[in-house]
Amino acid sequence: MPARIKTYVEGFDEYIGGGVPKRHNILISGIPGTMKSSLASYILFKNAEKNIGGIYLTLEQDINSLISQMNEMGIPLQRDTPTLKISDIGYLREIHEMSKLTEEQKKELSGVSKIPDFSEIESSLTSDFGLLNRVKGQITAIKNKNDINFELCVIDSLSTLEQITDFKNIRKQLYLLFLWLKDESFTTFFIFEKGPEEIIKCPEAFMIDGI
Repeated sequence: MPARIKTYVEGFDEYIGGGVPKRHNILISGIPGTMKSSLASYILFKNAEKNIGGIYLTLEQDINSLISQMNEMGIPLQRDTPTLKISDIGYLREIHEMSKLTEEQKKELSGVSKIPDFSEIESSLTSDFGLLNRVKGQITAIKNKNDINFELCVIDSLSTLEQITDFKNIRKQLYLLFLWLKDESFTTFFIFEKGPEEIIKCPEAFMIDGI
C-alpha cells in the first residue's frame, strides 16, 4: 500500500484507506461557499503539527481573510510558521485584470492612484510556460529559504490559474505543472470552483489523480 497523507477529517481517512496517497494531485471541488479553502487549510495545519511541511499559494483569498476564517473555526492558523508557509500570489490575478483595461481606463485610474508598470511580468505570463514558471518559482523560493522538507502544497485556485492565462495550450501547461509537483514529491490539493455536474465535463478531471 502506498504511503498516505492524512486529512484528519473524522471517518474520512479510514474510508479512503488511511489518507490521500502521497505525490498525488487532488481536486477539492465545489460551488463557491462550500468551505474548500477551509478544508485545504485544515489538512495543511494538522499535518504541520506533525512536522509535515506545507505551502499554501493563494491567488483567490486574501491571506488575512483566510487566517481569520480559520481562527473563527478554532484553528490557530498563522501566516508563517516553521512547517506551514502561506504565500499570496494574487498579484498575478491583478496584473491580468489590469491588462484588460483600455488605455483610457488606465489613464482615469492613474489620476486616482499610481499604477505600477507590470508590463514585463504581464508579457511573461502570456508567453509559453510564463505562468507555470511563476508558480514553480514561488514554490521553489519557499523551499530554498527553509530547511523543512515540504511535502504538501495547496493552490487556491486552479480556476483562477485558468482565468489568468491567455495562451492556447493551457491544458499542456497544467499537465506539466502536475508532473513537476509530483517530481518534487508534493501531494497537492487544487481548489476548483466547479460543482459535481460541471466537473465531469472538465478536462482537468481526466488529468488529476483524485477528486
